[in-house]
Amino acid sequence: MSWEKHLLADLRKDEGLRLKPYRDSVGVLTIGYGHTKSVSSEPITLEQAEQLLQADAKQAIEDAKAVVKGFNSLCAPRKTVVANMAFNLGREGLSKFKNTLHSISIGDYCAAALHMLDSKWAAQTGQRARYLANRMSTGKY
Repeated sequence: MSWEKHLLADLRKDEGLRLKPYRDSVGVLTIGYGHTKSVSSEPITLEQAEQLLQADAKQAIEDAKAVVKGFNSLCAPRKTVVANMAFNLGREGLSKFKNTLHSISIGDYCAAALHMLDSKWAAQTGQRARYLANRMSTGKY
């Protein structure tokens, strides 16, 4: 399976699916698999949710590439980690992980994982942060 397909599978699991709009934990109107842009009050179909996920994942990958120095040289599991974080946090949010990003840039993935876990994001996302940090550290799915 390609790393992009691993990413989509992770996002489906991490975000869950809701076909009716809802307010997320910080009050943002959300639908599908964590989609937050231009959400109306109308429900969507599974097909629409999948289309939104594809587009949002593509944007997250572009954001990760823009923020993470040497993104293309990362192994596939580590690419999914930073793209997953970009999906969850956005480009601006990911860019605030200065210590994590520095550790990635020098190839110290254990330190990057520790910095990931030492964050408000990790406290908010719980298991998601733990499995992503483990993947960052080991380079394995």
